[in-house]
Amino acid sequence: MAGTDAIGYLAASLVLATFCMGSMRSLRYMAIASNLAFIAYGYCEDLMPVLFLHLLLLPVNIRRLAQLSAPRSDPAPATVRAKGIWQPSQEFHGRAGPQAAHRHLSGRSGRFL
Repeated sequence: MAGTDAIGYLAASLVLATFCMGSMRSLRYMAIASNLAFIAYGYCEDLMPVLFLHLLLLPVNIRRLAQLSAPRSDPAPATVRAKGIWQPSQEFHGRAGPQAAHRHLSGRSGRFL
């Protein structure tokens, strides 16, 4: 196996590892590492599509990682934001309970979809 092939396999392994990450921060770090490895591989093997793709993806991943560190003005807890869970506001869960939220959102009165 040539040295450049090893770089290619390393880069591919890093992409695979991004799918196994448990947090968005570790995913971005792994994606940045894979971008750097693919940039090296694309340069060494003169693979312009691979090189240009990862030259474009690298600043995207760096920016997204920086956004994770920036303070947010969103009052929702981090776990709700990370999991994308929609939480209805208190007006829906007043005395009427969750059914009122459903009636309001579906436009129907009392019937479920």
